[in-house]
Order: sequence, then C-alpha cells, then structure tokens
Amino acid sequence: MTDLDRSTTTLADNGVDGGTGVVDPTGTLCALIADVLGLAAVDPGQSFTGLGGDSIQAIQVVSRARPAGLLVTTREVLRSETVAALAAGARAVGRPGAGAGPARTARRLGPFAPTPIMAWLGELGGPVDTYNQSLVLRTPAGFGAEDAVRVVQALLDTHDILRLRVPGGAATIDAGAAPGSTAGAEPTGAGPSVPPPGSVDARALIEHIEADTATDEELPGLVTERVRAARRLLDRKSVV
Repeated sequence: MTDLDRSTTTLADNGVDGGTGVVDPTGTLCALIADVLGLAAVDPGQSFTGLGGDSIQAIQVVSRARPAGLLVTTREVLRSETVAALAAGARAVGRPGAGAGPARTARRLGPFAPTPIMAWLGELGGPVDTYNQSLVLRTPAGFGAEDAVRVVQALLDTHDILRLRVPGGAATIDAGAAPGSTAGAEPTGAGPSVPPPGSVDARALIEHIEADTATDEELPGLVTERVRAARRLLDRKSVV
C-alpha cells in the first residue's frame, strides 16, 4: 500500500517555485550550509553530517532557510543523504500545507559510512563500550514494567540509530568508509550497521527492580549500583 500525502508543497530541484521566488533551492541550501559550516563552497552531492555539521548547526540551517523561502526540519538536514536530496524535499514557506510537517524520510538501514564524530571516536583507539549518556525519568503513578517495555520498544523501532551495532568493535568503526567519504556512502569494510525495526527486543534490555521498601537514603546508592551494572553490559557489537 502506498501512502500519498498531497498536502505538502515540495520544490522541484533547480526549479522556480511559482509565487515564492525561490530559484534553485539546491544552490540556496548549498550556500546556506557553506555559510553555517564556514566552508568556501558545498557540493550538492555532499551531506551535511559528512561535512562535519552537528545538530546545533542544523538548527541554524533551518532558521536561515526560512527567510530564503525554504522550509526544512532539523531532522531532514541531519538525515538527508545529500544537499540535493534535502532540497528535493523542501517545502515552500507560506504555501498551503507548509506547516503540515516534513515529508517522510527514507529509513537508514543496513551498513553505512560512519559520520565524522563516529570516525573520530574510532580513531581514539581505546575501549568505548561503556561510554553512555543517561537520564533519570520520573514516571507517572501506575506506570509499570509492561508500560516501560512498550515505550522502549517504540523508541527502538522508531529511532534507527538506537539499534546501531558495530560488528567489528570500536577499533573498526572507521573501516566502513574511505577517507573523505560522506555519511550514507557505500561502506568498504566492517563498519556501523543498523538492523531493521523489530530486530531488538526491548524486554531483554529492561531490568525491573522493586524499590518500594528502599528508603530515601538507600535509593541513590541503589540507582548508582544498577547504572554501573548496566554500563558493564553495554556491547556495541550486539546492540545492548
């Protein structure tokens, strides 16, 4: 089944959108990205992340694109394979449907060339399996273990990068791309790979600890102990 959404106006590549005055959206975005990243020029076949762009700079591209008549999202800037692809999915500011949300982005599955920050991490040469970022979430009353499984499974299936695995380990994280290649390019060796949705079981990743009897003084220590235990289980090879 094909889901066709006609509510969003997109701009034809290298064309003029009637009524907006946007000429050559690809060239416009190339110039904007070059300015944000401090580069002399950007080729339409290059990717934003491959050029070293990060999420903060992606927000800057989005904010500068709007006055130029182009509506793109931060996610689109970060995930588009090339600037040309980003331009092809851009909407015209002020047109009906421009605020209806982004066009659906193709999912990034299978092997792919590491982004610059991933390559940098691999170049460090040391163990990185326990590297993590964590956040304590306070759940509403009545939120149980099964609720946690459903939420985490939805996150895993929706956000492809959460299923990322590196079959060869951190030492080979930069082996999937030749020097100068861009994110999304065809990898040449063992490198990062994203398995399809449903391939990672949230239930196997969640540990439920009964802490009803823990005192306020005991709870911080209990949390610290379980965080340390979880870090020891991290494995980039098997997406744990």
